[in-house]
Amino acid sequence: MKNHHLFLWLVLTFFLVGCNQDDSAVEDAPSPLSVSVRAGSNDQVSFPVYVYVFKGESCLLRESIESEQEELSLNLESGVYDLYSVAGISQERYHIPSAAQAEKSTMILLKEGLYSHRDLQAAYNRVTVGGNMPPLEIQLKRKVTYLDKISVSNVPSDATSVKVNISSFSPALCVN
Repeated sequence: MKNHHLFLWLVLTFFLVGCNQDDSAVEDAPSPLSVSVRAGSNDQVSFPVYVYVFKGESCLLRESIESEQEELSLNLESGVYDLYSVAGISQERYHIPSAAQAEKSTMILLKEGLYSHRDLQAAYNRVTVGGNMPPLEIQLKRKVTYLDKISVSNVPSDATSVKVNISSFSPALCVN
């Protein structure tokens, strides 16, 4: 009879210890975060969209969304993250920092010999990750507007020329 009690006690102890270890493993497991983008004010998103994920001052990763139909799925450990998104920049036109190079104040500059920006949009989101996460929809805001055509009307017939100067406020856009 003593052996049965000892055996029963060992089996119960085994299951209790095993359950406790499984619970802690679930808490430390990464949580999936789905990320999609949209433009504010009925604008269109300028793809690609680069998303930088920071925890504190460290950039953990840089991912891109190439089209409207695409979503990011990020597996992040529980915690608070800053997501900085920049849309409309391309490898052909801009120096785009990798995750290892990126800091929050890193400038995204035009490549040598290029002087005009295209349509650029940006967004910032602070996200607390843990448990069941609802999808995150990043709402991009316009930072630079690309002008494709300028039309001047009602110019007096005796005018010999019309000059329009348009310049940017800043030569670059920062990650943050």
